[in-house]
Amino acid sequence: MSRRLYRTGDLARLTVEGEIEFLGRIDTQVKIRGFRVELAEIESVLLEFPEVKAAAVALREDVSRMQQLVGYIVPRGLPLFEEGKIRARLRERLPVYMVPAIIEALPELPTLPSGKIDRKRLPPHPRGLLRGIEKLFVRSPISSADRGGLGKVIRAVADFGVG
Repeated sequence: MSRRLYRTGDLARLTVEGEIEFLGRIDTQVKIRGFRVELAEIESVLLEFPEVKAAAVALREDVSRMQQLVGYIVPRGLPLFEEGKIRARLRERLPVYMVPAIIEALPELPTLPSGKIDRKRLPPHPRGLLRGIEKLFVRSPISSADRGGLGKVIRAVADFGVG
């Protein structure tokens, strides 16, 4: 084995047997659909928008177990924000694979004692990951009674959590 080590952004340790054990990443780089994505790059673009006070991005699984980028924002001022407009402006600045599928508003981002974002405490299953499914069914030609019942089931799953 060579004595040379490279700075790759991987977190690893040497085992007693002399093998390298991969522990994760020390940065916020993730791989989604074959692309390497630096989450901090998306966050910096989100923070340029005047209506965004704070932002974090994470990789989450939707109900079909497909990985999706989720943008968590703390809106500046009014709690209302237009997700579609924010996503459209992100598409102007970022490649399509870097635009979060969902933008979720939070009253505040969870932080560590150091003041950094505590990514482990970001909501694991944002309601937005279920919202897309509800919209698919609502567009289908079903009765309003069926639609109301479906909405209750979806909201119950969202409250309970998936996975």
